[in-house]
Amino acid sequence: MARYVTVSSIAWHAAGGQPVASACEEAAALLRLAAVAKPDLVIFPEIFLHAGQPFEHWVQADPLPNPLTDFFGTLARAYHTNLVIPMPIAVEGRCYNSAVVLDRAGEIVGHYDKTHVTIGELEAGVTPGGGPRVFTLDFGRIANAICFDVNFTHLADTLQQMEVELLCFHALFTGGQLLNHWALTIGAYVLSAYREDSRLIDMTGHELMRIGNRYEAFGMWKLPPILTARLNLDRKLFHHDYNIADFDGKHGGVHRLLAECADRVTIDHNYPAGVCAIGALEGVSLDELIARYGLMTRNAFFRIANERLCVGGDIQAEPHY
Repeated sequence: MARYVTVSSIAWHAAGGQPVASACEEAAALLRLAAVAKPDLVIFPEIFLHAGQPFEHWVQADPLPNPLTDFFGTLARAYHTNLVIPMPIAVEGRCYNSAVVLDRAGEIVGHYDKTHVTIGELEAGVTPGGGPRVFTLDFGRIANAICFDVNFTHLADTLQQMEVELLCFHALFTGGQLLNHWALTIGAYVLSAYREDSRLIDMTGHELMRIGNRYEAFGMWKLPPILTARLNLDRKLFHHDYNIADFDGKHGGVHRLLAECADRVTIDHNYPAGVCAIGALEGVSLDELIARYGLMTRNAFFRIANERLCVGGDIQAEPHY
């Protein structure tokens, strides 16, 4: 059954050298505007409160919880939304470039630490994180990546195994086609936060929205730098093989699904990539459809293909979800 969530990305960071207290007030004003749409999740760019500050200031970071998580925790409660607040944090005397996840009650759910920190960060004493993490919020499963991470696709391969529904990308650059590749690889929506170019990318790899200071409406006309979208999370990515047709040319389960209940699903194709995303609408769940029509998600298909590659044998088109 359709599981709609509203997500927002705020394309803003502090001016160079701006005090953190002043930056917090600006961020709070933008969050207040975003809250009008009643989002389930709001995210910010990488290190958005500390932009332009030297690394030396980062390594003096506070452990969790700290005044910043207290400040934004109050806002999460006030607007009844989950937040992701990127900031430097200290853990056992080490500094990390992190994305801290807060729930609607303002409580810390956990934090993702940037795995592939830059050479400059390393030289300044910033510690690499331990790899991808998934956080289960009240609307679904999210993961995070931070800036330089996007260049290392083994992280996306790992996330593919973790059944993520939304990847939050916090950055100081746009990510370009790398983000489209991550969306396809993971089989999840990607929501990015970057001052110049925040984006929403579908699991099919197609771009859905983008905003940012580089576009006239925001840079010249001063529209609020807030991207907001409503997403259906009862939606998954499928490979065309076996779901559309097998290698003998026989029709797959998608044909029967569309013949019997086309009005209860959405289907969006990326034909060059050989994939489609199917979403369930009211009155039926996607898991029910997968079982009824013998479908197989793209992630499950690839897992089985890898297993068979190791042990030999034919791939069987059985339901896996």
